[in-house]
Amino acid sequence: MSDDLPEPEYDADRGGNNSQSNDEKDGNSQKRIDWAGLLEVAGGIVFWVVGGGLADAGFHTPAYFFYFLAVACGIGIAYQQLKRSRLKPFSFAIFCVILILDAGLFTFLSLYHSPEPRLHFAFDLVTDGAPTVTIRLTNDFLEKIPSTNMTPADGMIVLPLPQGKTNAILVFSVVNDSPKTAEDLQCLLTFPKRLNGELDPQWTPAALRSPGRNIIIGPGMVTNATQSWSFACGTALLAGNSYALPQIRLLQLPLEQPQIFELLARAKDFPPQVLKFELYPIVLTNGSFKAFAFKPKRIDDFIVQFSRQQLEEEAQK
Repeated sequence: MSDDLPEPEYDADRGGNNSQSNDEKDGNSQKRIDWAGLLEVAGGIVFWVVGGGLADAGFHTPAYFFYFLAVACGIGIAYQQLKRSRLKPFSFAIFCVILILDAGLFTFLSLYHSPEPRLHFAFDLVTDGAPTVTIRLTNDFLEKIPSTNMTPADGMIVLPLPQGKTNAILVFSVVNDSPKTAEDLQCLLTFPKRLNGELDPQWTPAALRSPGRNIIIGPGMVTNATQSWSFACGTALLAGNSYALPQIRLLQLPLEQPQIFELLARAKDFPPQVLKFELYPIVLTNGSFKAFAFKPKRIDDFIVQFSRQQLEEEAQK
């Protein structure tokens, strides 16, 4: 019976078709891998752009999530390359470790809040005695809130005058010493009435009221001994820029008698900055008319200790 059984025949066409089918599968698989790589590249770009848009809009936590997805796409591309290298046995472990580090980094960044930018004003002063010299008034002259009793200041501006002269011109500038634009800038200047000040018409009489913590500038006078003037800047003060306030002419400056000045600057979203100093008119023997900042030694709230020699030496610097 075994002789009657037909011998198996080799189907060349069928075998050839099977071989061709396997080649097509390999080609399709290669195409799928290429498409996956392209999708990872495109996805990484899209995720990164979306993350940047969210960050610019102020949504930092969602932005970091999309940044994580963008980096994860890059890690996926690197993983495909590792599978074709000698590190193939360790490729999945390396992929998991890098992905976990990526997730940990962006989780930390999303939870970490950087400090708010420091909103701060600085002040400059120019006098008619030396109009090319600018005096930068540092934080030694600043106070948190304006005082109501005009107590002595920590800093002093020494104002040299020629013999017989009792008047001077002061020009203050407000410097936006912060990364944010200052809008609705307002200033209020307070000084003794006995100095007989003549101010530019852009200054208007004003008073300072402080109900609670809100600084309000309104019409009126502070006291009989002092006068206050306000000025509103009509333009926004850009970061790093300065604005020169209208000039102040003082007609009666008593020599070697300190006169207390306060200059308040405030703007939208900015904390009020109060410049406070004692203006000290003096006639120096060296003939210098250049004003300068000086911080004398203070014994208590009302007694300061310095000598004419100290002022003469400071004027030479």
